[in-house]
Amino acid sequence: MGEIDTIDALVDSGATHSLFHVRVAKNIGYKLLHWGKKIPISVGGRNYLGSPAKIELRVAGFIYFVPMDVVFIDDFELTALLGQEQFFLFHKVCFDRAGMATHIARNPMMSFPDLSGQGMGD
Repeated sequence: MGEIDTIDALVDSGATHSLFHVRVAKNIGYKLLHWGKKIPISVGGRNYLGSPAKIELRVAGFIYFVPMDVVFIDDFELTALLGQEQFFLFHKVCFDRAGMATHIARNPMMSFPDLSGQGMGD
């Protein structure tokens, strides 16, 4: 499967699902023809049909990958939206309104595989 260097994502604590534009799927090597049935999903009052998939996501600056159930949508306005399912389980997210920033940290209650093969890590 292919890789994509970096994409910007909107982290949305009010969203249940994580959604990606289909061009991200194409960049990481997902074959659209092999996807199953499309599912209905609603974002911001707009309805979409999307293709569910399982991916592994790595947040910039972290060495571990997070297994994610995501939905790829063809006519989605954003490149990526990270919702609560799985992403908020593996990460602590702090929205700093005064500093106009979002801080993402590893959830210390979760274990992650060490990519170097030398045990558990973050």
